[in-house]
Amino acid sequence: MDWILDQLSASSEEVLSRLGTHWQQHFNTGTFSWQSHAFWTQGFAYCDMHKAAPDLYQQLSHSDFIAFKGDLNYRKMVGDRYWPLYTPFRDSLCGFEPAPFIALRTLKAETCPGLPAEAIQRMGKEFGAEDRGWMVSSEYAVAQLFLPSSESH
Repeated sequence: MDWILDQLSASSEEVLSRLGTHWQQHFNTGTFSWQSHAFWTQGFAYCDMHKAAPDLYQQLSHSDFIAFKGDLNYRKMVGDRYWPLYTPFRDSLCGFEPAPFIALRTLKAETCPGLPAEAIQRMGKEFGAEDRGWMVSSEYAVAQLFLPSSESH
């Protein structure tokens, strides 16, 4: 993380340099934090975190907001199951609800619950209803917000 922040702060691109400096300030004040845990490299789905790594789940549950990035994190979040696209994102989490979070992901696998009906229709028109190639092409991405209250999505 230190290397990433150093690279951003030293960037010749002004916006990246400002971002790196801004984030470093947040880490210095404790607003942002990062930690390692063996759970992240194990094969458990996130819905099993409360049993497999209760300390980590408890720690996450005290967060104001969490950002999850990447296809593997996403797939572990939804159990790497073949969910129908219209399945509500909340349902696909199977109880993994530690705190508000955003899941950022480039599509590389055929699991993407919680897509809005308009997106499903648009992709069906563009590729055909049966063609799911767009889900594995790495050309499309999603950002899904989860709020643990009834305000979800």
